[in-house]
Amino acid sequence: MDRAGALACGAADGGAPEKAVGAIAITPALFGIIVPYDSPAHTLADLKGKRIGISTVGSLTQWLAFQLAKKEGWDPQSFTYVTDGSEYPSQLAALETNAIDAQVSGAALGWNLEEQKKGRLLAPASAFVGAFLQNVVFASDDFIARDPDVVRGFLKGWYQAVAFMAQHKAETMAIARERDHFSAAVEDKQYDTVMPSFSSDGRFPAEGVARVKSSFVELGILPEEPDMSKYLIESFLPTPK
Repeated sequence: MDRAGALACGAADGGAPEKAVGAIAITPALFGIIVPYDSPAHTLADLKGKRIGISTVGSLTQWLAFQLAKKEGWDPQSFTYVTDGSEYPSQLAALETNAIDAQVSGAALGWNLEEQKKGRLLAPASAFVGAFLQNVVFASDDFIARDPDVVRGFLKGWYQAVAFMAQHKAETMAIARERDHFSAAVEDKQYDTVMPSFSSDGRFPAEGVARVKSSFVELGILPEEPDMSKYLIESFLPTPK
């Protein structure tokens, strides 16, 4: 599993030896904008010209900051971008030491920090970003050729699991809490926010794919939008009943 745009990077290098065989997340609902608990910022408009924490340059988190700027009518380069990694401890340290004014990270981190009075979620990514093919299931070309039925079986099981999660909130939250150790209140918010972003059938939405393609140009990674059609395969997906 990885960001669908990784396929475009492979294309830029002459072709990735793998294919995306099913969609996982079709919006970036997992993410949000977090500010220190006592921050004077209470709306997205309050972040104009501020220092924004991102995982690294050219990342999904930076692209999300670009979309925030565009929604507000600002130049994306009006922000000062501070790379503080993808791990929560380093992001929290940046917030607590006032090295940044806001952080692009998991929305649940914002809710969790608010309970500790260390930070708060200013806005979820859904407030300023629509469709985006964030995650996909990958299979290598060799594996597809060697074991196509295994690919089909895996995908069938994956989307059955998604259906189970959609229908069994309590059980899904219990499993998630064993991993992330968030409170029941935070997990409840995370489920309601993130669960709708999971693809139930694995199809690649045209709008989401288009935004992945444009993101590589916006981030300066590629000079033009890549042709991702040959890297996205829907033929192994379960047939709808």
